[in-house]
Amino acid sequence: MNSKPILLLLFSILYGLLVINYVDLLVSPRIMRAYHLWLQSMYVVPYIPLVIAGGVKVIPLCVTLAIITSLMNDLLYAPVGILLLNRKYDLVDWYLYQLGFRGFEVRWFMDYGVAEVPVSSLGLGISIYLRILIAVLLISKYVRNLR
Repeated sequence: MNSKPILLLLFSILYGLLVINYVDLLVSPRIMRAYHLWLQSMYVVPYIPLVIAGGVKVIPLCVTLAIITSLMNDLLYAPVGILLLNRKYDLVDWYLYQLGFRGFEVRWFMDYGVAEVPVSSLGLGISIYLRILIAVLLISKYVRNLR
């Protein structure tokens, strides 16, 4: 079996867990216009060379890797902040918000430069569940195609 996809998966986990979360914890959206547009592009940038080298057929793999990177940010931002930067978070409350259990409560806004989009707990939770579903479906399709 080809170990490259497993190494890429490990890279996407570590990149999201350590690099993206660290940068996201240090850079304030208040001082950078269109911060969330930049952050979301950072989820994708490492995988662009794969598309250039592998063509259209590797796009589903690259989308999966970018989704996993984004999930590492949305699911592990606070724990990484606690462990690496000694930040103070109530993890139960933080996860209740992240996973949609705080309903329509809005705690922050996505800054896209031309617009700021309110992020409700429910909207964030649904986006997390959908990304997990998409990643699982794409990974299972990729594994089936390896056989």
